Amino acid sequence: PENTDHPTQKPEKLLAKIILASSRPGDFVFDPFSGSGTTAVVATKLRRHFLGIELDETYTCLALKRLRLAETDNSIQGYSDGVFWERNTLQDQSESKRSKTQPSDNTISLFHESDHSK
Repeated sequence: PENTDHPTQKPEKLLAKIILASSRPGDFVFDPFSGSGTTAVVATKLRRHFLGIELDETYTCLALKRLRLAETDNSIQGYSDGVFWERNTLQDQSESKRSKTQPSDNTISLFHESDHSK
């Protein structure tokens, strides 16, 4: 699961952007403060090797559990087929864009039309 009880866990999508921008498949990713293992999980999902260090045994166990799950599920929320998606779907974004560009009947104009061309 992406959401854990770690107080400073980062979203997988954020780590995916960083890892993709700074490494290639087969490279090593190092995280000296592994916490719940998000960096290691995303590195695994993106076919990178990783080295992580964590002092807290509870978080280490949580990270190991997440890594086992990542071996069978390489999905990253908000990222698929090499594309990062925003929170809304494309259809939602299109509808939102249309509603912003097309005034409704309830729109009040702040400007009065006048003939300044004389």
